[in-house]
Amino acid sequence: LFRLNGGIPVYRDSKNNVVDQITNRFKESNELILGITPEGTRSKVEKWKMGFYHIANNANVPIWLLAMDFGNKKIGIINEIIPTGDIEKDIQFIQNQFKNIKGKIPENYNTIIR
Repeated sequence: LFRLNGGIPVYRDSKNNVVDQITNRFKESNELILGITPEGTRSKVEKWKMGFYHIANNANVPIWLLAMDFGNKKIGIINEIIPTGDIEKDIQFIQNQFKNIKGKIPENYNTIIR
């Protein structure tokens, strides 16, 4: 179903240069929307993977920060950032946007990106 709608599978058991593949798709497309689910949806992680940032920075596209805040029963876009290339500053901004968001499984939720 996802592939029929343009979904791109990611096989985590091997290196496939997904960041480069998606960056190229952005550069070759007139319109492309990419949704990436957060870390910690199945189990707790110590930090987020950085692929989303590298894709947006390399393709020169904005990152829309969406949240499903189960604590406040809200869902939606909470902010937007256009990567500047200053990864430390940009990641700190993103982390701050999610610091008060409560995930569905709070013990798996971690706002630390790097």
